[in-house]
Amino acid sequence: MLGYFLTYLILIPSAALCLFPMRNQLKYGCRFTALSFGAALAVAIPLIALLSRSLSLAPNTFLFVVALPALFGAYRHALRVHISKAVAVFCSVIALMSILGNYAACFDAVKNPALGADSYTTEYALCHLGLGIVAAAVCFYPMWKYGSRLIDELNSKTVWYLTVPFSALFLGMNLFIRPQKYETYYVNKISIAIPSILTGLLLMWILLHIMFYFIVTEMLSAAKERERVRLLEMQESYFIAQQRYMEASAQARHDFRQTIRTLQELTQAKDFDAVEAFINDYAESLPEQDMKTYCLNPALNAVLNYYVRIAERKRIRMEIQVNLPEAFRMTAPDLCGMTGNILENAVTACQGVPEEERSVQIKTRVHNDTYFIMVATNTFNGSVRMKNGKYLSTHKSGHGIGLSSILSTAEKYGGVAEFSHDATKFYTNIMIPLLANRPFSD
Repeated sequence: MLGYFLTYLILIPSAALCLFPMRNQLKYGCRFTALSFGAALAVAIPLIALLSRSLSLAPNTFLFVVALPALFGAYRHALRVHISKAVAVFCSVIALMSILGNYAACFDAVKNPALGADSYTTEYALCHLGLGIVAAAVCFYPMWKYGSRLIDELNSKTVWYLTVPFSALFLGMNLFIRPQKYETYYVNKISIAIPSILTGLLLMWILLHIMFYFIVTEMLSAAKERERVRLLEMQESYFIAQQRYMEASAQARHDFRQTIRTLQELTQAKDFDAVEAFINDYAESLPEQDMKTYCLNPALNAVLNYYVRIAERKRIRMEIQVNLPEAFRMTAPDLCGMTGNILENAVTACQGVPEEERSVQIKTRVHNDTYFIMVATNTFNGSVRMKNGKYLSTHKSGHGIGLSSILSTAEKYGGVAEFSHDATKFYTNIMIPLLANRPFSD
């Protein structure tokens, strides 16, 4: 029974490796999650060992058929991320543990050459556990700091799912090279070849993760730079319009002395009809302020003015009621990017309907001092493309990147974004908790 119990202790460092990169995405915080998983494993490991012994199943058979699916369910429940991220991390850790398991099997072959890989030996279990603990200790800092950054910022489900085949390949290769009987290690130079192959696989696993990190960070940096440039262009347009207004106002102030003198002359002559006509003409000649203040956030105000001007050119009626809570901590790039994507999609959709029907509404409010809510409604031609309940772009290119970006930003701050439509209108509803309206950390 002891061998069975020790064999499944590897689940402890494995669980730690799975949780390290998720430190900012745990539903219940790091401490509570660690205690919960520790308590769960303290009960599950003896139970798994007892069942495995009672059913006389090989370690890998019971592990993959029963234990891992159950543990993944608990792991997924503890996270607030999309399932693609959970699957990617879970499979990567399994791949690493399969490599370490074969190292332990090589050690066990030296100690127990008459046995096989499916034997529940103490030597194998302790070696595998020791290697797992070392791996968890070595990987703690890079996973905690750099791995969590990828989990927090990379929101492409496709990219995360693409990592799974590589993990499956590592797992498959390790299962393939693992002999059922240890005596195979002593045929020709297998005892040298297998450790060499395992070392190569381990180095390749490490290298692929390092490459993945740098490639993704470059992608994220490029995306942030594009969003920053887009925001700066909107702000530049806003400030240019403000400058034009200030220059025109300065000219009007400079000429105001002449205006006063003219009014004095007309008043002294008691030509009040001329005074009224002069005042009306003067009022019409005053420069108009076409930059409105929709909110106190300068960056967001620039974005709103930018899309209002676009809407005016395209004959779209736009209604804006935006008030931000004082303690709102969403970063300006995220807030402006999310709002800009909403308005860009709305303005584009409105162009598919007659001018007299074009309208966009965007409103925000705070619900019970707990949630920040943004609601946007726009008219459209009623044509949508959907797959598996998700909206696709109406362009031939496929997925609606704007909608996925809005959803990713809301999820980044612990919120939700929902999209719906009827025959003539498209609706966007966003709700973000104020007590957690920032990237999460314990």
